[in-house]
This record gives sequence, structure tokens and C-alpha cells, in this order.
Amino acid sequence: MALQQARCRSCGATILWGETVRGKRTPVNVRPVTIFVEDRDLRPGRTLLRALAGYVSHFATCPRVQEHRKKKRDQAILDDAAREMGDDRSDPF
Repeated sequence: MALQQARCRSCGATILWGETVRGKRTPVNVRPVTIFVEDRDLRPGRTLLRALAGYVSHFATCPRVQEHRKKKRDQAILDDAAREMGDDRSDPF
């Protein structure tokens, strides 16, 4: 799957949708980043760094990340609906 540009429904940022090796779609930030990882060097006492390019998960940087949490979001929707119908769940009587 090619990266597909979209907008985050929570914060409005431009994001890319990609696919993990397990086939799950995941949102990432648009700007690629470079990280350095340790690489083996066959010469004793040396450590090499190898540069890798990649993307940061948008879940790590979204200022409204709590809205992405399905369980909490679903419960909030149920609570809002109950309040609109006059069902105050905080009152046991």
C-alpha cells in the first residue's frame, strides 16, 4: 500500500496513512525523520552508526491523542447520549 495523505480527524494536521508489516493501517506524520542505530563492526572496540529514514507515529505527537483511544471515546459517546436523553447515570435513584 502506498502512503496516502489525509487529515487527522482530531487535530486537523496533515498525516499519511501507511500499513504495518502485519497489514494494519496506521497514521504517521508527514515529515520523515532520520534516526541512527548501532550497527555491528567486525573490528573490536568499534561501534558504527547507521542512518535510517522513517516516520513518527501520529499517535505520538497528536495534541488530541485521547480522542483516538477507542474505549474512552466510545464511553464518552454513550455518556453524552444518556445525558441528552435525560438519563443521569451518576444518580443511582
